[in-house]
Formats: sequence, structure tokens, C-alpha cells
Amino acid sequence: MTQLNFHNNNSFNPPPNGFIKVEDLRSLQKLKIAYKIWHSFLPHLPRTSRYTIGAEIDELFRNTIKLMLLAGYTERDHKKEVLKNASNTLDALKLFLQIAQEMKILQTSELATISPHLVAAGNMLGGWLRHLK
Repeated sequence: MTQLNFHNNNSFNPPPNGFIKVEDLRSLQKLKIAYKIWHSFLPHLPRTSRYTIGAEIDELFRNTIKLMLLAGYTERDHKKEVLKNASNTLDALKLFLQIAQEMKILQTSELATISPHLVAAGNMLGGWLRHLK
């Protein structure tokens, strides 16, 4: 009797229960780490900024994560469009984080803590897009 191999590195096999593990999508893992860091900064933002630019950044984070997760489930024919949307949302997220830092709402050291994870996620996302071409 043959054993089932769920750890095939050549292709993505969703877990039997239908859920994608975050660990299976490395770019999503990086976004998850960055979001956790962001979420620890959010309560410390000035109140007026927390509910304006802070809320926008939070929404962009959540939308990027949702799009990356959706890309993991999307059929190959439609995956490129979802990944482009995720890339555009990630770019907007980076821009708003930069604006928050320039407005002194977010400290440079805080942005420096989040940035490597966003850059890594963006690089992986770009690689995923190039792979589909």
C-alpha cells in the first residue's frame, strides 16, 4: 500500500480540510508577520491619525492578505489578475506607510521593522507573477 505524500515540493497540494496553511504561501507568511507588527503599533498612534491614515493602512494590510490568500485558491487562468491586484494593493500599503512616517505618525524605526517583511512579500509576489507569464 502506498503512502500519501502531502509534502510534495513540486506542486501545491491544499490540505485535506480545504484550508490553505499560511506556511504554504511564504509571501502570505511575510504579510502576516508584518501585519502583527503593524497591529502592535496601531493603538499607539495619535487618535486622529489612528482613525484616518491608520485605518486606511490597516484596511490595505487586510485587503492584501485577502488577495494573497485568494490567489492561493484561484485557478491558474485567473491567478494573474488576482496577483496584480494584490501587488497594486501592496504598493498602496507601502506608500501609505511612507506617508505616515513622513507625517511623524509612525517612527522611522517602526517602519524599518515592518519594511523587510513587506519587501520580501513583494519580491515573492513578483516572482509568482513572473512564473505565470
